[in-house]
Amino acid sequence: MSEYAIYGLVDPRTEKIRYIGISTNVFKRYREHTQIIDLTTPKGQWVNELYSLNMRPMLLMMGIAPDESTARQKEKTFIERYGKNDLFNFIHNTANIDGGTRIDDPELAALVQSELMEASNDI
Repeated sequence: MSEYAIYGLVDPRTEKIRYIGISTNVFKRYREHTQIIDLTTPKGQWVNELYSLNMRPMLLMMGIAPDESTARQKEKTFIERYGKNDLFNFIHNTANIDGGTRIDDPELAALVQSELMEASNDI
C-alpha cells in the first residue's frame, strides 16, 4: 500500500505555513515547488521573493496517510486549521495529478516519519 505525506511550506522569516499539500514523494514535490516557479501565482511570487533574499521555503512534514482519500481529508483539516486567508492554496477536488510518486520505499517512508517527528518537536 502506498502512503501519502501531508506537508507544509513555511516562510522562514515568519515561520508561518503558507502552503499545504499532499504527495506520495514529498521531497520530489518540494523540489518542484522551489525549482519550477510560476511568477503568475502568489505562491510563485513568494518563492521568488525568498530566493531574492537567498532563502527558500522550509518543508514541514505534517502527517502521513495510508491513501489519497485520507490524505485529502487531512489536507482539508490542516487548511481549515491554519486559515485559507494565510495560505496560497485551496482544497483540490481532483485526483492527485501534481507529479508526486508513491512512497514505496520503506526507508523513505521511515525518513518521512522521522522528519514528521522532528518537525513536531520544533513547533
